[in-house]
Amino acid sequence: MRIHRPSLPARHGGFLPALLMALVMALLGQGLPLSAQTANPVIPSVVEVDDSASFPAFLDYLASSPAPPSALDFEARIPVELVDGEGRGVPFATWKLRAGSGISLAGRAAADGRFSIFAKAAGIPVGKAMRLEVSARGSARVVDVPANPALPLKVSLDSPRFPASPLPLDIVFVLDSTVSMAKAFPGIKQTIAMTRFSALSLGQDLKPRFALVLFKDRGESFLTQVTRLGDDEGAFTKALAAAQAKSGGDAREAVGAGLAAALEDTGFAEDGLRLVFLFTDAAPKAAEEGPHSSGLPEAVKAAAALGAKVFTIGLEGIPSEGERALREAAAFTGGHYLSVPLPSRAAKSRPSSYVRGNLAEFIVRIIVGEAKAATGSGMAQASDPALIILDEVSRRMASSLAYPEAARLRALAGTVRVELEVGKDGGLLSSSVGESSGSAILDKAALALAEAVFPMPNPAAVTAHLSMAVTYSLR
Repeated sequence: MRIHRPSLPARHGGFLPALLMALVMALLGQGLPLSAQTANPVIPSVVEVDDSASFPAFLDYLASSPAPPSALDFEARIPVELVDGEGRGVPFATWKLRAGSGISLAGRAAADGRFSIFAKAAGIPVGKAMRLEVSARGSARVVDVPANPALPLKVSLDSPRFPASPLPLDIVFVLDSTVSMAKAFPGIKQTIAMTRFSALSLGQDLKPRFALVLFKDRGESFLTQVTRLGDDEGAFTKALAAAQAKSGGDAREAVGAGLAAALEDTGFAEDGLRLVFLFTDAAPKAAEEGPHSSGLPEAVKAAAALGAKVFTIGLEGIPSEGERALREAAAFTGGHYLSVPLPSRAAKSRPSSYVRGNLAEFIVRIIVGEAKAATGSGMAQASDPALIILDEVSRRMASSLAYPEAARLRALAGTVRVELEVGKDGGLLSSSVGESSGSAILDKAALALAEAVFPMPNPAAVTAHLSMAVTYSLR
């Protein structure tokens, strides 16, 4: 079996900064290289809450929250899981829910084949007979939805829906750019830059695209400012570099308008993964007249219909009503809520999935998990012995990574692709440079780095061909 691993980055000076090494160690085993660039400001530390995974605790939080409820009604939730004949999730299937003669609700399944039906939010009375119509490429199914279904409701399709190859990976960053965000803005921009670098290195099976939406408020210099998906690569980086947090500053901001612009103006691919990361420290304003007039609940419902997962990031100083709105937005679309930091008022409702860590690490991990769910590579990794070997090789190489001093003195940089043949006993049968960096010093160093990690365990006793890239950068 031939396995490819994207870049393993090295930085001059013989070490990786602590943040970057933590990211490498946490994520490299998932096929993820990370940028060697670090700089002040520091990437924020956050806590992560997956309210969809701990839904009863989330309902308790909503019931006890002093913040006023929104237009999103979470009662009578019906989680649905679409699987093929082998029990694997079917990504991006479309679905329609009928209650009576008309279509009451429609949407698109997530990368893992899951979605939630919030019938009461759609105005469907509890207990009313419903019919779910699901369709994927080459397969369709109609099922009656019982008034009190077993949770989750599992629907089998005769044949899986195969994702496009390469799979469009659409990532939209939505940033509150009012003055109260000024302190957090540099760290957020650095986080986005690192995330983009990582996503671009995920492999040939994916086609990452990035969009940036800045929002302020009506009466400011702009309401929303959009850099679309699919614009030339320089457009995104230039827009991110130029983004500033200034003006505005009242208690509530046009968060719903920002999300609506992300859904309506960025240009999602027809058959791809749709991820939205929304950053704010404010409570959302209600719907207003004019372009992007949606309030946040309306925009959240539109995101769920499009199959776009919204991951919300509440920055330091966010009020209780803002935190509640962001947690609701994430839970309604199947996303997670990240808080910088988690306010003490939420401590009593922490779900079991409550996790603390680095913002960049969490965002990259989310993207990797969604991409694996869509392509099926996550399931393959769980059972494929060659991928297990590859992960161990990557882990050992990351722990020994250093920049060759001779190359550093000569300002040499480049990427070396190393080809490895691993024997059934875990020994190294052969090694070679598949693609040269253009520098004999770097080629030799990368080859020595790879060879030094062998032998290693190979409990499945399989022969595997591994292809890995080591990137040396002086930036």
